[in-house]
Amino acid sequence: MVSWSPVAVPIVDMINQMHMWWHLNGFYLDGRLPESDGKTTVILGQHVSLYDGFVVREAHKQAYGRDRLVTIMLNSQLRNYPFYRVAGAFGITPGTVESGRQLRALVREELTGSDSVAFFPQGRIETMDADPTRIGDGYRVFNECTAGVRFVPLAIALEPLNHAKPTLFARIGPVVGFDQAESAFAETVTGLRSWLAARGESAAAEWPGLRVL
Repeated sequence: MVSWSPVAVPIVDMINQMHMWWHLNGFYLDGRLPESDGKTTVILGQHVSLYDGFVVREAHKQAYGRDRLVTIMLNSQLRNYPFYRVAGAFGITPGTVESGRQLRALVREELTGSDSVAFFPQGRIETMDADPTRIGDGYRVFNECTAGVRFVPLAIALEPLNHAKPTLFARIGPVVGFDQAESAFAETVTGLRSWLAARGESAAAEWPGLRVL
């Protein structure tokens, strides 16, 4: 069972926001997650930093408020940050039979149409110029969700620009089905990279979306 405490989640959100405020020059978000339609929403997040889970949570909070967000994390990470267990974290150890069984049970038996899932298909933190088509097939398990499923890619970039602290940019991509998930992820990541590369240090000033932080 995934734990989601209405009391603890705002506290965890506050801790995350303070951490980002301390370490980042700014956080910019473009786009919005789609309205609920009775299917589980799987957010395929690009994994480039320790802040990526915070980005997904902010995007989720703006669209779905207090609805549950299940975040798939490595057990090795969850041991270091156990308080995330009360905020929807679900630990896995890739390549093990037990984790595979537990993840399938979550997908088939627990996820509902009001749930969202944060999943990082690259499986590890990679550099921002890593090949966006090189993702694992772990996301495929969500196609077994009994509530139905839709995928939303989320591109993330962390840029130093002309500040001592880096600036975080994130763009939400289109809603797609299972067959389009990989291509939509690659296109969203590539699109954000191209947009930032064309603007350089003026990216924050020209950003079309919101400044969250």
